[in-house]
Amino acid sequence: MTSERPEYREQFAANRQDGGAAISSLISAMLFLYVGFWLGLSSIESDPLVQRLSIHVFVWMARVVGIGLLAAALLEFSHVALAEPLNFGLSAVAALVCLACGAIWVAFGFMFNGLLALAFGAVNAGAARNVWRNRRRKARS
Repeated sequence: MTSERPEYREQFAANRQDGGAAISSLISAMLFLYVGFWLGLSSIESDPLVQRLSIHVFVWMARVVGIGLLAAALLEFSHVALAEPLNFGLSAVAALVCLACGAIWVAFGFMFNGLLALAFGAVNAGAARNVWRNRRRKARS
């Protein structure tokens, strides 16, 4: 009985970490779905083309990433191996698009939206990095 105890604790700790990743993915999915479907980001015809395109790309990225992260969270709750690579890919794409759009918006003087997108990009870059580290740690053990 005592020899099984450390294994049980390791498994319990791993399940808690997986559950935390699933909750984080679920929260991120809800934020992206809100931005993509309900926030109503749009541009007007007089805005520069680059800004209009960046808003369009950002909204569609938020929709796709939101749906994808929702699927990744469900897969993580179900302990499916595909969840981690899916979460990593979506977080990396979200980080790149958020950072690019945020930089464009700041350059065109939309400071609040630009800084918010840059913050989203930093958070998603951190999420992608954490998924990558967890994957490498699991591969070593």
